[in-house]
Amino acid sequence: MNSNDSQNHDKLEICSNASLLSTPPYKTEYYEGEVLMDTIPFSSGKSAAQMGTSIVGQILGVLGVPFALQVTNLYSSLLDTLWPDGKSQWEIFMEQVEEIVDQKIENYARNKALAELEGLGNNFEVYLEALENWQSNTRDINDVKIRFISLDSLFTQSMPSFRIEGFQLPLLSVYAQAANLHLLLLRDATTFGKEWGLDSATMDSYYKRQKALSAEYSDHCVKWYKNGLNKLSKSTAKDWVKFNQFRREMTLTVLDVVALFPNYDAKIYPMQTVTQLTREVYTDPVGMTNLPNGIGSWYDIAPTFATIENAVIRKPHLFDFIRNLYVYFGDRGASANRSMKFWNGHEIFYANIGSSVFFQVYNYVKLGSNNYPYVFVDRDIYQTESLAGCIYDIIYPGYTYKFFGAPKVEFHVVDRRNNTGIFTFNPGFGQIIQNVQNSLSQLPLESLDEPAYEAYSHRLCHVTLVPPGNNSNYEGLPVYSWTHKSASLENVIYPDKITQIPAVKSFPGGQWGGVEAGPGFTGGDVTKSVTSEATTILRDVVKLAVTIPQDSIKQKYRVRIRYASQTDIPATFFTSDSGNRDFVLKSTTTAASNAFENYKEFQYIDIPGTIEFTKVNEIVTVYLHAYKVSNHHVNIDKVEFIPVDNNFEARKQLETSEFFAKKLLDTTKESLDREVTDYQIDYTAKLVECVSDELYPMEKQELLNIVTTAKKLSQDRNLLQDIDFSAINRENGWIGSRGIEGTEGNINFKSRSVRLPGARNIDGKIDSTYFYQKINASKLKPYTRYELRGRIESSKKLEIYLIHHNANRIIKNVNGNNSLLNSYNEIDPCISKCSNHILSIEEAELDMNNHTNFHEFSLCIDTGELDLNKNIGIWVAFKISDLNGYAELRNIECIEVEPLFGEALEKLKKQEQEWTRTENKQYEESKKIRAVAIKAVEQLFEDSSYQKLRPELDLSNISKAENLVNSIPYVSNDWFSYVPGINHNTVEELKTKIQLAFALYRHRNSIQNGDFKNGLNSWTVTSDVVVEENQIDPELVISNWSSQVSQDVVVEANHRYLLRVTAKKENVGIGYITIHDSTDNSKSIVFDDCEKNQDHYVTKTTEFIPSTDKVYIKIHETDGIFRIKNIDFTLNKK
Repeated sequence: MNSNDSQNHDKLEICSNASLLSTPPYKTEYYEGEVLMDTIPFSSGKSAAQMGTSIVGQILGVLGVPFALQVTNLYSSLLDTLWPDGKSQWEIFMEQVEEIVDQKIENYARNKALAELEGLGNNFEVYLEALENWQSNTRDINDVKIRFISLDSLFTQSMPSFRIEGFQLPLLSVYAQAANLHLLLLRDATTFGKEWGLDSATMDSYYKRQKALSAEYSDHCVKWYKNGLNKLSKSTAKDWVKFNQFRREMTLTVLDVVALFPNYDAKIYPMQTVTQLTREVYTDPVGMTNLPNGIGSWYDIAPTFATIENAVIRKPHLFDFIRNLYVYFGDRGASANRSMKFWNGHEIFYANIGSSVFFQVYNYVKLGSNNYPYVFVDRDIYQTESLAGCIYDIIYPGYTYKFFGAPKVEFHVVDRRNNTGIFTFNPGFGQIIQNVQNSLSQLPLESLDEPAYEAYSHRLCHVTLVPPGNNSNYEGLPVYSWTHKSASLENVIYPDKITQIPAVKSFPGGQWGGVEAGPGFTGGDVTKSVTSEATTILRDVVKLAVTIPQDSIKQKYRVRIRYASQTDIPATFFTSDSGNRDFVLKSTTTAASNAFENYKEFQYIDIPGTIEFTKVNEIVTVYLHAYKVSNHHVNIDKVEFIPVDNNFEARKQLETSEFFAKKLLDTTKESLDREVTDYQIDYTAKLVECVSDELYPMEKQELLNIVTTAKKLSQDRNLLQDIDFSAINRENGWIGSRGIEGTEGNINFKSRSVRLPGARNIDGKIDSTYFYQKINASKLKPYTRYELRGRIESSKKLEIYLIHHNANRIIKNVNGNNSLLNSYNEIDPCISKCSNHILSIEEAELDMNNHTNFHEFSLCIDTGELDLNKNIGIWVAFKISDLNGYAELRNIECIEVEPLFGEALEKLKKQEQEWTRTENKQYEESKKIRAVAIKAVEQLFEDSSYQKLRPELDLSNISKAENLVNSIPYVSNDWFSYVPGINHNTVEELKTKIQLAFALYRHRNSIQNGDFKNGLNSWTVTSDVVVEENQIDPELVISNWSSQVSQDVVVEANHRYLLRVTAKKENVGIGYITIHDSTDNSKSIVFDDCEKNQDHYVTKTTEFIPSTDKVYIKIHETDGIFRIKNIDFTLNKK
């Protein structure tokens, strides 16, 4: 390598002592003629590629929110580039694409576009002048505002002229450059709008338009770029060269520009920003073309388009750079003079940033052949000058010799200290047809005013090879792959700039997800993780080896990721200094396709908290919890590091808390907006508690006053009682089944919650979990809408009811633990509740939306005319009928929404008439059975004092009356049985009397447990006697002739008693119930299998006057089965 600081390089010799760039025309003899071949010098004119490269280079230097002087300087430079004196550069853009795709723009379309562009240029000049005047302290705000508004309107009007139907493709470069100017202009509204006196609503409107147009312009450019690729022919080698030319030049003039669009967002990039383009472009193969007199081109003997594409274009890969190159050469000649040694293969060593592994690629290398070794470590190859050669000779008439190859290459390099030099491949050649291919003619300098080693736009990153065809007329042609100079060879994180590091600048290792082609607007490929089924691994999608300047150690950074994802998937950001930061990559698309093709499908996610580095070299990793999602597709575009000061977290926490607190109350600070929920108040209170007492004591106290007031207002408007679940099943509390409990709040949630277990299985019957309360009619207003709402932490098969005359119901199944504050770890009660700060308004809104979108519930119901005597009220109820169900709820509130009017009121009144008709119908339908039941119950008692039963009644009479009462319909709500129906009060009153009748019956019966309700208690039995439960009443069962049942009964001697038995005898044999006293006084009641209706129970009675104060009851049988329903022995006072 030759190098010196003055860049006076020794020129390469090709023929004699001539340099590649100064090779004079030469003369060579061949078949009946001669060919004069000139080099193709680098043009000083501005080609489309030159303009595209220059514009991108200018903008890359001032990304982020610049000062006004930087903006005016940029605009001045862009205007000089796009509207210079002489031929319109816009026409050059048009001609560039027209030539490649072989489609001319019709004159009307061309003239219309050029006229619009001329108007835009003139108006931009006027706006620039106004901006410069405003900048020069004339503060002519009105003029610059007027010019800005006018220019924006003109862009809006003109842009359709750059995508005229049928000519979108040849106008593509024009469209991209015009769109770029428009978006830069719209950025000024955010950057300078406040100084210009624009109100916040106007600035917000411009900002929203900028974001929408960024997506629209980007998607149009990418769409038509891909359409252009699809339109081009793909058969021959010549087709491939044109295809590659379109791909390369559209990258320089369209895609590189589009990749800058997101950086114009002044809210996301409020300071100087370093961005990088990692895409690769390929210069043409080093081969002679278009030779006259029938000699032809290397095209003619090359393989197919597909073969070249597969061999030359690298598959999507991590960013890498060349380290070493070994060029192998072969030797061909028609004669001793007409010969050349040529590049026929190479071995390349390259590496990823931070990787200790070097990869080798062999392209048709003949091991053991001669080679030229080159070491490019710490050097950029910014230019190649390659000699394309052709050996041509007439061996004898009718037979010619022809061979294509690359006999000489100069690699122009510059090192980190700006020393330059040239590496030369030149194994030797004789008299050949030749031409020089200069890479700068295809990848121009960013500026013509600086030397090439400073103004270069691309560096060589790889070399591939066009494979030989089916003959031996060449043995491979080198193809150079280049990446943009902005893609640095280190991942340096700057302390005073936003540093964007593309994810493809990672190095592989661990469970690496892979790389796939970028969508066209990201400036390069993207990393990926794709699975179609569940996996048990953590999947790396970012693994960056970063460098931190020594004087920037301990600098704090926010971290942001630009990504696309088909589904929600948990992820973790990790450094050895900051540890794990868990977050969720939310789904960014609803499209079914696996490809992320639209601009809006790429979104930003902020990593929780801030990070800092304690050493100059660190590994930054982002990995996905792939095992938590069965099917996912994720792309990572870039990771961004935003420097912040030491008080950033505290300041952001205050700003976020203020933002949410001010949304709670109206301007009077005396009432809540209806949309503000009790959960939102608690959430805001949690944010306020984390505001620094040390830095912002007064601000924090003011915010605490706001949330305290809001909480009181929320409680006052809530019509429910026991809102903190502290009085369950107590006075003024909720009513609930067993197992329900109220729990305290935790780190994530301030308020108490209530937990509902699943239903229970009791002897094969499902016993549902229930939890409810009633809002009395006295607390309601007629013809008013009410809303029940709250938060569900988690639930399965939870039924929620809101009941008035009608019932509204929803069923909620909510997966728990979706908080960004504690996404995938169990809550540790020992850690600080402020250890995971919500740093930004956007993060807090995302977190709250996570809670709200997945966990909220809401039901509304309307009241009609209210009858305080009936007190129908509103019932709030929760039920779980599934054995595996569960629920945890908090912040339950029922509030007044609004009075009904208009169409809603008329609709309700019609419903109210239907309710009345339904109630009347139900009342009439149940009138008869209600009357029968009432009569049956009343007839159980001697009089209306209900102190005594009629003496002739037995237990069956009470049971029959009870059955009649239970048959009365419309006792409870069809949906929720604890809500009363129209007959509820009547039935409850009758049931009370039934229970009184049972009690009076048992009181007058001298026999204990005569109805066997308490099993065999009070009876003396042998072991084979049982009490069986049936659907109505229990019964005593004797199934053996030797079985004995007896009871001693205390009585009043010499008084008349009535023994009454209800029983039945099954099968053969006789059943006996015998009573006797201590004398020979006894009586028996006999049941045999000859009884009529032996399938039914029979009641038999007998009188008995005991002679003593104790009698003995005995029950037995002779055979078969004897069933006894009840036995009573009552004093007969008649």
